[in-house]
Amino acid sequence: MPLLLRRYLIGAFGAFIGGIAVITVLLSVLGHLWLVAFGLAFIWSLSLQFLAWGMAYVLWPASTSRFQERLRSSYGPPLAQLGRGFDRRLGFEIDPDKPSVGRARLLGAVVIALMLTAGVSSSWILLTTIDH
Repeated sequence: MPLLLRRYLIGAFGAFIGGIAVITVLLSVLGHLWLVAFGLAFIWSLSLQFLAWGMAYVLWPASTSRFQERLRSSYGPPLAQLGRGFDRRLGFEIDPDKPSVGRARLLGAVVIALMLTAGVSSSWILLTTIDH
């Protein structure tokens, strides 16, 4: 596994697990059942990862696009091409050589809106069904 990819995955996984731990403890202290606190922590830790990626696209679109392409090209040619094709089908492909700043910011805003909607709606479902 290439060094850039390894560092990125270790950092992302560490932030994900750290987020779950911190949010679970915080919600448990606030009085939620531990299972509900863990479920909410899992949802929001995952959502925060994508929110951070979306914020990076909103604030630094060209740099984030170049980083994503460097990270993707470290996978190796077959996986990199598969990732590019997947992004292209979803409409997320941004050319790192000439990124459209407006399009990258718009995609970042869409990711932020989707993750906030997913986080809030799944939290609401979890709280209304389990935590009475």
